[in-house]
Amino acid sequence: MKDHYFYLWRHPYTGMTCFGITSNTKKRLSEYEGHNGFDVKWSYLISGNEPTIKELEKSIKRYVQKLNIGYRGYEWIVAEVDYETVVQTVEYLLDGKKVEKIIE
Repeated sequence: MKDHYFYLWRHPYTGMTCFGITSNTKKRLSEYEGHNGFDVKWSYLISGNEPTIKELEKSIKRYVQKLNIGYRGYEWIVAEVDYETVVQTVEYLLDGKKVEKIIE
């Protein structure tokens, strides 16, 4: 089964944290760069099987919606939420799951 990836990156101007999943990190990064007009670097990147990564994204979306910390329904977490808190939440949700940390 092909690996899937979960990523985080912070917008340098707004301070918001972007999250999402992809099966092709180079293509996804290129899409962000083309849309934003500046270099984008993952600040957090893990790989795992598709069900694990999709469940993680689903769980993060539930947290974001429940806590009302998203930006207009997009996969962005408002700047008022500390980036380290986002990472800790991801790590909590991954506890016991088999994933590979590529960038921490």
